[in-house]
Amino acid sequence: MLDFTKGSISISTDKPAYVLGEKVVATIRLDVKSPFEARGFKARLNAFRMEKRATGVGRSRRRHLEKVILFADEAELERPGLLKESAEYNVNFSIPKNPDLVSKPGFLGFIGGLKIEWEVEAKVDIEGGLDISASRKISVSE
Repeated sequence: MLDFTKGSISISTDKPAYVLGEKVVATIRLDVKSPFEARGFKARLNAFRMEKRATGVGRSRRRHLEKVILFADEAELERPGLLKESAEYNVNFSIPKNPDLVSKPGFLGFIGGLKIEWEVEAKVDIEGGLDISASRKISVSE
């Protein structure tokens, strides 16, 4: 198998579950295989839900899932420029005290309910190449 990536990202958090209003402490490790130009390196805390979407009509109708972002808090880890060595970054995100950002059970679980997921993601934007990215899901409750 060919490996076209210029590095890898790993994400860890101080704990797997949080409540509204808490801080998420994330450690993001960027491992660089060889120096490369990047348009930036960012980390984000996202709350999202997956929605079913349909496009086209008749026989050409296609269905897919789309990620709908409900909340995002972003931190810039590196500015655009040359990334030449591996590094570790510590980032703090705040989860808002908004009860609309947690899952709501429906009939027999999530039938008719609302499932909201949370994740910490990190991405290196590489011009003209494959971006390097990773994400880690976390649990958030009231």
